[in-house]
Amino acid sequence: MLLRSDGFTTIEVLTVNAITAIPSAIPVPTVTQMRETARNTKDLNNLIQIINASFLFVCQNSERFVSQNNSVDSNGKILPFGG
Repeated sequence: MLLRSDGFTTIEVLTVNAITAIPSAIPVPTVTQMRETARNTKDLNNLIQIINASFLFVCQNSERFVSQNNSVDSNGKILPFGG
């Protein structure tokens, strides 16, 4: 008469590990690529916001950007020669 224990055999454990490890390893490169794409999209959107803010500033200040000789007052207007 053979006695059988209630635990799993080594082959059963290795088989289950292999079955779960292979499908879980497939999406890792995809997730990494998606994160990089999201980071690039966020950076591009931030750059667009900076450009839009710059154009808005220029439109509100007689078509002038702030130079090193000028400063900006609390209302966002350019003060000539450091104010």
